[in-house]
Amino acid sequence: MTWSTDFFARSGIAAASVTALLAMAACGGGSDGGGQPVATAPVPAPDPVAAPASIDGTVATGAALAGAAVRILDRTGADSCTVTPLVANDKGAFSCELKSGATPPLVLLATDPSGLRNPMVSLMTALPTAGTKATANISPLTTAIAAQLAPNKDPLSLVNNPASLAAIDGATLQAVRTNVAKQLAAVLTSVGLDPATFDPISTPFVGGSNTGADKMLDQVRVSFENGSPVLSNTLNPDAPPVPVADAGTTTPATVATSAAGDFSVTELDFLQTGFTACFAVPSTSRSSSSACDGLVVDDAPAAQTGNASYLHSGLNASGAFNGLIASADMDGARFNRPEMLRYTTQQNGRDEAVVNLRFADKNGVPDNRILVVKKFENTATAARNTNWWLYGNQRTVNAYVRASIRRQEQLLPAAFQEQFNTGPSRYQTGLEIYVARTGYGPSLPNLRYARVKGPGLPTAGLVFADPGDLPQSWMSILNASGTIPAGAQQFVPNSTNIFNLQRSRDITGPDAFALRANPSIAQATPGFASWAHPSMYGETPSADWRFDLSKVPGWSRYEFELFTAADANPATPTNLTPALSFALRMVTPVVPAAYAATQQWHTIPDSTRALASNGAPEASTLTLEWQINPYAERIESVNVYSFADARTVNSASTPVPKGVSSQSVTAVGGTFPALTTSKFVSRTLQWRYKMLDGSYKDQTEGFN
Repeated sequence: MTWSTDFFARSGIAAASVTALLAMAACGGGSDGGGQPVATAPVPAPDPVAAPASIDGTVATGAALAGAAVRILDRTGADSCTVTPLVANDKGAFSCELKSGATPPLVLLATDPSGLRNPMVSLMTALPTAGTKATANISPLTTAIAAQLAPNKDPLSLVNNPASLAAIDGATLQAVRTNVAKQLAAVLTSVGLDPATFDPISTPFVGGSNTGADKMLDQVRVSFENGSPVLSNTLNPDAPPVPVADAGTTTPATVATSAAGDFSVTELDFLQTGFTACFAVPSTSRSSSSACDGLVVDDAPAAQTGNASYLHSGLNASGAFNGLIASADMDGARFNRPEMLRYTTQQNGRDEAVVNLRFADKNGVPDNRILVVKKFENTATAARNTNWWLYGNQRTVNAYVRASIRRQEQLLPAAFQEQFNTGPSRYQTGLEIYVARTGYGPSLPNLRYARVKGPGLPTAGLVFADPGDLPQSWMSILNASGTIPAGAQQFVPNSTNIFNLQRSRDITGPDAFALRANPSIAQATPGFASWAHPSMYGETPSADWRFDLSKVPGWSRYEFELFTAADANPATPTNLTPALSFALRMVTPVVPAAYAATQQWHTIPDSTRALASNGAPEASTLTLEWQINPYAERIESVNVYSFADARTVNSASTPVPKGVSSQSVTAVGGTFPALTTSKFVSRTLQWRYKMLDGSYKDQTEGFN
């Protein structure tokens, strides 16, 4: 056996002492020159090296957020881990060895490199002692807790502003954690946890295990309503959401328990495993592969399903999924575990659920589908251990309602804004209502008008009509009176299908967090059909009137009536009896305009803003640029809209590849006119975000 200095190092002997011993041996040492041994002082033992403190945790939304990048920042904004960023494993677990100089409070940030989930945060106000470990999880629930302590209820402000983080008080944070645990008491008990000992941040769990806190996160959903976080149980959708408790809540409202019996979300894992297996097959042979069988209800035993067939917004299974099936970019696509959004118990036992299936293609481009699945008893087999199947919403036309949010910067000089009746820069939020035109996707032949009623809309209904020559697939707002014209067809000379509920005073500074009055609210009648007005709801016009967003909760229900004519001749009278009626629900709540500044937005450079400013020249092609905010959703497409001399010239909606921060667009049917304040012209540059939660988001730079 060969001894080496490594042995001494492992034995705790300092390297310098080892060197001295070897040198003495080489000289025959140990004497005073006269042959007498010399007494030497013992080598002092080195000071023990203190073991570092560490933080372990799990990043999960119920499903483990595998591959999440985790950073832990201290009150100065400095990274607190010796390795950064950390990468969560397939169970969402991470471990941070703390630097010796880290100073609390700490904020934990988890981001999904694929962009499938929005950033999540968590908090710690005390460090573990040397040689010990502390647990700090990161989830939608911890993000909601952080929001309760953050300025403007913006949890990411604790990441971006060290001063906001430094102001976090440990006692206040603990009070919020305790109160939230009380809110979850009934749910915690139902999943086998003790509410008296559970802590949303520090109770360990295994992501994706469907046990303990993970099982709780599978059913408890966090959303923001009217600018504040709320909790609801996706397995009990009839129970109203409850506001997340703050430190001063004395009797916090409790989250309802599941009304879904013995249902487990693992019954829906067939979506992840089935789609993964299907898209593991190359696109060249995917359409005929048996690996893609067993997903849609068409593949189920007809005797047990009553010959049910998949139908979603007018598309059968082939129409709904063939685009993905044929795409080579989807080879090897990665699918997440489905996120439960809403579970509905049916009297016949054929329960339904709405889920959000998120995935990324082979290039890492994120996407999602909000799907409806249905339970059919006695259809499970040994090879397919679930009674659930893709079923669809069973609607024959493409229609939906989405929460809408826009950051709108006005670049027309302020002196001309009143003259041209334009609004200043603002955030505006409301409802995007989509009804497919005849000939533009699943719709009705000779569709003339649609009337939509529901929370936030005019009591009499909002009426939509065909936009005539405009190159768009959707119908536009015609009136807010609910009136369906009986005579010749009326076309709408605009592309608007967003009904605006609120707007802010500005997009920066304190005015970004204050509401501006909607247009003409002090007048007896509204001046614009696309803006909420008190008279639309039977309320008294007033300059102080504001729309109350609490009247538009998540999962609000909307009723549609579609009106047709006997033929396509515009002069043919409309049948005033609806040809089709149906109802649907909005998935996400509307963001308050005075809260929109807390959302994440990309930065538009001055060179691009100049393209929508006074003096911008005529052009047939424009290049739009933006500086990517890593916390914001990616840009999915860009557009340019322009108007001059009673003529509209727009670009086609131009897709944007992942990771790109510049995209050129081309005018269709003319050129984008030069911009000048000497006459009425307009140009709007638009960036549409890829939203994966069922909402709509865009930002614009506009001249007029």
